[in-house]
Amino acid sequence: MKRLSSLLWILILMTNTFCQTNYVDKNLKEVEIKLNKMAPMMIDSLTRLDSVKAIPNSTLQYNCTLTRSNKEQINVAAFKEIMESLWIKEMKTAPEFKVFYKNNVKLNYNYYDKKGELVCSIYITPEKYKN
Repeated sequence: MKRLSSLLWILILMTNTFCQTNYVDKNLKEVEIKLNKMAPMMIDSLTRLDSVKAIPNSTLQYNCTLTRSNKEQINVAAFKEIMESLWIKEMKTAPEFKVFYKNNVKLNYNYYDKKGELVCSIYITPEKYKN
């Protein structure tokens, strides 16, 4: 009986986690739809948000273009380091990211150059922004 009770609790916890993940994924899909209605849009003088995609398991992917640069002109390692630090800081401090922080959302950023060539991908995980 004790073993059955333990298994039942594990099942309840797993179901709870699954439901929470589905809830977050559903909300991220709504974010995707809203942001894609506004895309493409310039998010600063050099960067255009082209599209957003909700990916299962609480992940939101942003696809951006560096509108004035070719990949050859970019120090990719430095750019990636700077942008990753910036996005981690945003996750920790910006009010608009609070719900993502609370729900352990993973953010993927794909940056393309003006010719459409992938410059880099940056992955911001809860392990990075909660440390």
